[in-house]
Amino acid sequence: TSSSTTVTYQWYRGPVGNVSNPVGTNSNSFTTPPLTATTLYWVRATNNCGTTDSQQATITVGTVCPTPTIASIPTTIDIELGEGVTINVTPFGTGPFTYLWFQGNSPDTLTPVPNGTNSSLAVGPFLATGTFRYWVRVTDACSNTINSTTVVINVACGTASIPTIAAPSISHFSSGYNVQWLGNVAQTSVFHLQEALDPSFTTGLKTFIVTDDLQHHIDPHTEITTDTRFYYRVRAVHNCTQLPTGYSTTTTTVITAPQPANSSEFSISVPQDATQTFTQDYLVPGFGATGTSSDVFAITTDVAWLTVFPSSGALSAGGTTVQFTINPALVEIGSTTGTVKLTRTNGAAARGGIATNATTGLTLPFTVSKVTPVSPVPRDANAPAGTLVVPAIAHADGIGTRFQSDVRIVNASSQPIEYELSYTPSRAAGTETGKQLPLTIGPNETKGLDDLVKAWFGAGILGEGGLGTLEIRPTNGANPLATFASSRTYAIDSTSVSASADCSLVRCTLGQYIPALGLDKFVGSIASDNQARISLQQLSNSLDASGFRTNLGFVEGSGVPATMRLTLRDINNAVISQVERNIPAYGHEQASLSAVFGPLAVTDGRVEVEVISQGGKVSAYGSVVDNATADPLLVFPVQAQKVSELHYVLPGVAELDNGPSSNFHTDMRIYNAGQGSEFISLTYYPQAGDSTPRPATITMILEPGKVKSINNVLPELWQLSRTGGAVVIDAAGPSALVVTARTYSRDSEGGTYGQFIPAVVPNDGVGLGQRALEVLQLEQSDQYRTNLGLVEVTGAPVRVEVLAQTGAKVSARTEIDLAANEFRQIGRVFEQLGITGASYTGRVSVKVIGGDGKISAYGSVVDNRTIDPTYVPAQ
Repeated sequence: TSSSTTVTYQWYRGPVGNVSNPVGTNSNSFTTPPLTATTLYWVRATNNCGTTDSQQATITVGTVCPTPTIASIPTTIDIELGEGVTINVTPFGTGPFTYLWFQGNSPDTLTPVPNGTNSSLAVGPFLATGTFRYWVRVTDACSNTINSTTVVINVACGTASIPTIAAPSISHFSSGYNVQWLGNVAQTSVFHLQEALDPSFTTGLKTFIVTDDLQHHIDPHTEITTDTRFYYRVRAVHNCTQLPTGYSTTTTTVITAPQPANSSEFSISVPQDATQTFTQDYLVPGFGATGTSSDVFAITTDVAWLTVFPSSGALSAGGTTVQFTINPALVEIGSTTGTVKLTRTNGAAARGGIATNATTGLTLPFTVSKVTPVSPVPRDANAPAGTLVVPAIAHADGIGTRFQSDVRIVNASSQPIEYELSYTPSRAAGTETGKQLPLTIGPNETKGLDDLVKAWFGAGILGEGGLGTLEIRPTNGANPLATFASSRTYAIDSTSVSASADCSLVRCTLGQYIPALGLDKFVGSIASDNQARISLQQLSNSLDASGFRTNLGFVEGSGVPATMRLTLRDINNAVISQVERNIPAYGHEQASLSAVFGPLAVTDGRVEVEVISQGGKVSAYGSVVDNATADPLLVFPVQAQKVSELHYVLPGVAELDNGPSSNFHTDMRIYNAGQGSEFISLTYYPQAGDSTPRPATITMILEPGKVKSINNVLPELWQLSRTGGAVVIDAAGPSALVVTARTYSRDSEGGTYGQFIPAVVPNDGVGLGQRALEVLQLEQSDQYRTNLGLVEVTGAPVRVEVLAQTGAKVSARTEIDLAANEFRQIGRVFEQLGITGASYTGRVSVKVIGGDGKISAYGSVVDNRTIDPTYVPAQ
């Protein structure tokens, strides 16, 4: 243009001629804003002579990539023969990046690694010693590349590890089983497995050479005629040095012979992969001197895996032998019970030949436990959240009887949970000695582990002690509140205790419930917390065969040794005796009260347990045994000084005398653990449907530190009989009371069969919007019946949903309304809810679905033969 002509400019965004997007004026240059996409621009120039349009300018937005760099990659890695390694590279630059890995020195591309296209490369395990090299080429988003330096992997011989061995602790003589171990066949491909009949591996020694495998199958030991313990150990041979490692810790497998044909119950363990059928003889008992040639029998079973031949026939005077056939392929992992029903008909009287056709019926349980392999491994001190401890489990002889434990574990979540179960024998440090087995429990499933100590851990027989503790650890990061567990530890009664049961022909039991405890139920050092004190009350100890004897149990839960101070007091809080006692890490000890404190006769004692060492956490229990009947009941531990409640409810209080099958009485104890006197009121609420008028409230004053003892509580306080219900205790202000009771029946010989019942408080109950309470360890069968107790614990009405479950299935549901403070016991609850047939792993869930109140619950499992009740509190 001429310098004398004025020119104006107008810039536009878009193609030439599109004037809808003006962006700048009056300048022959234009600066764009930041661009995120390709954009077109053009300009129109104007002067006195007219206008002209420029060509369009296309500005393409692309990626400007700096040269990539490698921020980190290892240069040298040292490993041992048989190990593998993962190499990670971290590039810096403009991504996304692509990767190509090569074997050899950088930048040699002759040997690309198959599938080596990620930022990490897993190589190995290396089966030879030497030096191995790898490198990676990284390409950025702009196709720029960079080669890494060479990663040098040095593989040395190293030292082979001693294998960890595992095997089923017990197995039937007809079943083969696998002995397994942990190892690395890339490092040690040859293993020497030894089997022997003694722990020094001198008797009956066999050595098996195993190559390229981590297990060896042991053929059935059909040669044994009595229960026999076999010992196993294994060592590895290093591929590089050809030298063997030391031998593993020894594990054992008890091979069980057929049980006596005249057993009153059958319990057999087989390995988890057992599929081969086997047999067991059973001697149908005859009528002896009253038997005749016209006597007959008939047998049925209620499970598909158990059949009998012949199932009926003639019954000789001395009995007739039949044969059970068991098919373990139809049994799941866990303890599975079937019921054998036997009918015997005495065709004629022994004298006179007059036909009587008198028919008698017998039932006996037949249990098969399909067990997982056990490792002789102690516990470590890193228990995860949700770990539970059953403080005492047993398969052990007591005074005139044998005690054994059936355990139930519930996974209340919607996902499978993997557990590690550890058994620590009494008087051993659990960090040094123990056995472990794995167990997976499905969602909402209850797993039964009957006679756990013997049938799963192989202890309590052939010279191995059978008393200890069980730890249950969830190992797959499960919900720590999803697991519930308990044990019923019971005495086997071999005497006839009722007109309906000949305990020489069928199993009779006298049981006590033992709950699983979380670590929060254990007490630590009293120096750190002056309220960290356990109280056990309602204890009795006789020095002769009359009355009761008490065993005291202690368990350490944190994996640290502890020193305890134990104090025995009377009901007036006077010290009778005080001792100190040590307990090892994860240890357990049970001893008689006389062994702990000396030979002392105590009619109504209380024991306090304190930890006086800096480390360690302890819980405790009491087991009170009737000397006349051998019936045990468990006294639960309470941290009494930490209780602060206004309202206490004691359910299951009774005064009934309707003959041997309905004969219950209640003794109550109230301990004031506070520093001052407490004014309390006691009110009796008959259970729903009981026409007994509610009597007047009674008041009393409790002195500090003392125990109020009230025997035969209903006739003693209210002159009541033929009634049952709940006693409600209200304090004038927040109080530290421990209220307990023993409800029991009396036999014709003066002995008793009882259950220990602790009071519940509002904090023990659940209300609307809270989780369900779980009542487990319940059974409905010919041997046991279950009663369910429900009680409102706040003084407000409530609507309750009751779910009865068998195994992993909800089998029945109902809804129940309870008034304020109402107590109701539902007899034979599974039958009442319409569940027919046997349930050996029964469970009831109780949930509030309406109302302002709170609910607590319990189960009472009654042996139909002994009429012995076991109290099962909700968890």
